[in-house]
Amino acid sequence: MKKLLGIIGILMICLSMNAQVDKRNLFAVEAGTGSALSNFVVNLGFRWQMNLHPNIAWDVLTVKATTTPDSDILDAMLAEGMTGVRLTSYEFAGMSVYAIGKVGYGHYIDISNGGVCYEFGAGLNITSHLSVGYAFNEMSYKDSGVKCKWKSHSFQIGWTF
Repeated sequence: MKKLLGIIGILMICLSMNAQVDKRNLFAVEAGTGSALSNFVVNLGFRWQMNLHPNIAWDVLTVKATTTPDSDILDAMLAEGMTGVRLTSYEFAGMSVYAIGKVGYGHYIDISNGGVCYEFGAGLNITSHLSVGYAFNEMSYKDSGVKCKWKSHSFQIGWTF
């Protein structure tokens, strides 16, 4: 019995030591600025990331809001929920390159229309917490029976907890 408790104790210590080094679930906040339909836009997003491998992660859920600061914030707000993949290179000089691909659903608050959205991007992980990058985002939806597309290009900065 003592041997079994000793093995369980050693196993728990090893697992907790590994958890200190390699975090499986991470949370991040991202803010960005850019352009969409010839307008200046800002966005704010929150992301839950699950690391599957040191270089491959699943962005389980990304919740993002984009708006134009020129008008009433809720009038032009686009809310999105996405999931996707994040690929990261090996570190060089303490930094690494990343690429993202996400797909989900977007919804305009003011016109009550929504549709499929996707986002592609790439950037640089400056530290294990701070990242900067570029993202292209597109949403397809119907407005009064007419097919519409909303596209944005943005520079983003992120902080991973």
